[in-house]
Amino acid sequence: MHTLSKELVSTIGHLYEIAHEIAPAVWVSAYERIAKDFDADGDGAIMIFDRSKERMISLEGRLNHTLVPEYLSSLQYASPLRPRFAQLKLGERLNRADILSDEEFLAHPSYEIFYKHVSIFHVEYRVFLEDGPIQAGISLTRSEGRPNFSAKELAALDVLLPHLARAFQLRFRIEHVYKQNDMMTSLIDRLPGGVMVIDGKKKVEYSNAAALEMISSMDGLRLNGDGALVADRSAKESELRRAVEAVLDETNGATPGEVVVSIDRSSGRQRYELLLMRLKTADGSPFPGRPRVSIFVCDGAYEPIQDGEMLTKIYDLTAAESKVAMMLAGGRSLNDIADELSISKHTARTHLKRILSKTNTHSQGSLIRLLLTGPAGFTAGELEK
Repeated sequence: MHTLSKELVSTIGHLYEIAHEIAPAVWVSAYERIAKDFDADGDGAIMIFDRSKERMISLEGRLNHTLVPEYLSSLQYASPLRPRFAQLKLGERLNRADILSDEEFLAHPSYEIFYKHVSIFHVEYRVFLEDGPIQAGISLTRSEGRPNFSAKELAALDVLLPHLARAFQLRFRIEHVYKQNDMMTSLIDRLPGGVMVIDGKKKVEYSNAAALEMISSMDGLRLNGDGALVADRSAKESELRRAVEAVLDETNGATPGEVVVSIDRSSGRQRYELLLMRLKTADGSPFPGRPRVSIFVCDGAYEPIQDGEMLTKIYDLTAAESKVAMMLAGGRSLNDIADELSISKHTARTHLKRILSKTNTHSQGSLIRLLLTGPAGFTAGELEK
C-alpha cells in the first residue's frame, strides 16, 4: 500500500471540505494544492467536458489566460495530444512520453507556438469522472529540464483520484440542488402574494419578491435591527409573536396547525392578512434543526393584474379593454371605471361585453374569477432558469 505524504492527506481532506462550493476560484485553489503536492510547475487544470456537444465546460487550474482562449479556439486542433485525450475513458491515463519522445515533442510546431510558453513539457493526464456525457480529467505538467512523473508519484495520484472524483460528484449534486432552488425561487417570486419563512425568533430567512416589497414599504410590517419580522403597532406585534409561539408549540395537542393574523397598516390601506403555518422536517430526520414558520401574506390593496399586454396576448383584448379588465380584477365597479377613465357608462358596458366574448365568460363574476386565477395574475417576465 502506498504511503501518502502529510500534504497529500491534507489535500484529500480539503477536497471534501470544499465539495459544497461551486465557485470556480475555490477549485482553482484546489488544483494549485494538487499541483504543489506533485511538484507540477507547468500550466494545468481540472477539465470538464461535455462529450455529447464536444465542448469544454470549464477549465479550473493554473492557466495562461492570454493563450488559453487562442488554444481553445484553434491551437488545440494542431496539438498531437488532443486526439488521444478525446479517446480516453474513465480510469485511463495519458503521458506525453507515451505518444511522442522528448525530441519529437520539441520539434513539433505546437511546442514552439504554445506549450513552451506555458511551461508544458511533461504531461500526465487522467480521466477521473464520467457522469453521463460529462467527463472530468486532470492534467499535471512539468517544464523542460524537469524529470517526468515517477512511478511513486503516479501511485500517489492513483490514491488521490477516487477522492477527487467523489468530491466532484458531491459538487455536481449540490450544484444541481442550487439550480433547483434558483428555479423554485424564480417561480415563487412570480406569485402575487407574499411568502416568508421565519424562525422561532421571527428572524426572516426567506422572502419572495412580493414579501420583500411589503417589508421595504414599512407599511404595517418591517424588519427590526436583528432582521426579525415585526408589526408597526405594538398590539399587533404582540399578536404576531403569540401566533408564532402557538404555531411552534408542540406540547399542546390542541394547538392549531395554522394561525391567521391581521396586520393594520399605518397608511390606512387595506390590512395584510397573514397565514402562519409550521414547516415540518422530513419524518425520521436525525437532524431536524430549528423549527420554522411559513407565512403567506395577502395584500388586500394589491392590484392583482398589472400587465395589460399580457391580457392582450392571452385574450386578444385591445388596450382599452385590457385596462377595463385590469380595473375589474382590482375590485372596481363599472361606474368607478367609467369615471376614472373619463368614458361614458355605455362605453364601459360595451368594453365589458367585448371582454366577456373574447374570454368566453358569461358574467362579470366569472370573468373576474378567470382573470384572478389565470396566467395574467402572475408576474410578467421570462423565467431564466
